[in-house]
Amino acid sequence: NATSGRPADAESQVLLYRDVNARLAELAPFLTADDDPYFAAAEGSLWVMVPAYVATDRYPYAARFGSANYVRQPVMAAMDAYSGEKRLYVVDPDEPMIRTWRAVYPELFTDGDEMPAGLRAHMRYGEDLFDFQSTALGRFHVDDTDAFFNGDEAWAITQEAYGPGVEGDRIVSPARYTFAVLPGQEEERFLAVRNYKPRTVGRGIGFAGWLAASNDPADFGRLTVLEFPRNSEDPVDSLDTFTSNVARDPQLSEEIGVRRDQVLRGNTNVVPIGDGLLFVLPLYLDAPGDSLPTLWQVIVSFGDQRVFSAPTFERALARALGSADARRPATPGTSADLPTLVQRASTEFEAYRRAFGRGDDAEALRRLRAFRQALA
Repeated sequence: NATSGRPADAESQVLLYRDVNARLAELAPFLTADDDPYFAAAEGSLWVMVPAYVATDRYPYAARFGSANYVRQPVMAAMDAYSGEKRLYVVDPDEPMIRTWRAVYPELFTDGDEMPAGLRAHMRYGEDLFDFQSTALGRFHVDDTDAFFNGDEAWAITQEAYGPGVEGDRIVSPARYTFAVLPGQEEERFLAVRNYKPRTVGRGIGFAGWLAASNDPADFGRLTVLEFPRNSEDPVDSLDTFTSNVARDPQLSEEIGVRRDQVLRGNTNVVPIGDGLLFVLPLYLDAPGDSLPTLWQVIVSFGDQRVFSAPTFERALARALGSADARRPATPGTSADLPTLVQRASTEFEAYRRAFGRGDDAEALRRLRAFRQALA
């Protein structure tokens, strides 16, 4: 035992497979682990969790995306980060391939119903599976045979600028986890989301669609597709257009050009608000010698060709909301003007975050409702 200084003896052990993916590959090589395990604090321990998939390229009459034409997430693997204890919870017992493997190795798996509530609350829809499904959706959301054959209504995943430099790096927008209230719903949910634009050249680059996968235990894995108007005279900007609008803004482009290589673009977040979308992009300054980047500007937009920036999100949002009518009439039943409502929304949201962080669900819900009322 080198760490304790004692010589090796009959009780010494060598731990060869330390991380959850390496252990899963030894325990169940017929499963494919997601590339992005994550930590979760639950049941008095720190756990490493990872979705595990079954996949094949031999599913009849199915198009292939990458190396497979069938992928499902029937297993959630969890490992105690301290003891190394491992559990393979079957969260989809009706999936045919995992049903067969359970018959072969009945003691390897644990029923999903036995998963503690603390762990279940931290379940995530796997990113690799979501990438597979969202790529397929780009073509197979079409239900008209002629349009499907011609590819006129096909979607492509949006692109955005990310990383260091004046223009950043042009990347395909990754799927992201976010809290959002979908149109027609009242409850906020933890979702994996992906954005689309029309694939056909000449069809514009407005928003075409949105795919959301629920991570809530009550409807885990439920997929929702939001389609935006195809022939709207005033389409909502896609992420591509939003990125271009940031570069075209005279003041922003000048300020970014002055700082050049110090500028670091963060992830662009897109959240549905009411009947529209809210774009939020943080810009950081990463100067040589600084231990961490510092927040410099926050850019917001409602997808209407205009962008607004300020040193904080609150001030940027106030500028965006006040751009059309800075002193619009107060909402019926209130006496507050727009700046006051923005401040109230900011205060309630911070109170919601604090209450949620300490586990006070009742207070968090009350603050969230007040936040939504101020935004409305």
